Amino acid sequence: MSTASCEAAGPGPGGPSERARTLGLLLLAAVGWVGVYVLNEYLWDAIVGWLGLDSGTRAVGAVQFFLYDTVKIFLLLTGLMFV
Repeated sequence: MSTASCEAAGPGPGGPSERARTLGLLLLAAVGWVGVYVLNEYLWDAIVGWLGLDSGTRAVGAVQFFLYDTVKIFLLLTGLMFV
C-alpha cells in the first residue's frame, strides 16, 4: 500500500477528529451531570410548590427528601461508575 493511498483514506480510528469528538461528548456529559446535580434540590422544591403541597409538614418533607436523595445517590453512583 502506498503512502498516498493511506493519506487519502483520512484519519483512522482513534485519530484526532475522533478524539476531539469523544472529549467533546465527555465534556458535555460532565457539564450535564454537574447541572443536574446542582439543580436537583431546586427542582424538587419547585415540584412540591407547583403541586401546592406544604413542605413544612413531615410527610411532604419526607417524600421530598426521599426523591431528592434518590436522584442524588443515582447521580453519584453514575459518576463513580463512569469516571
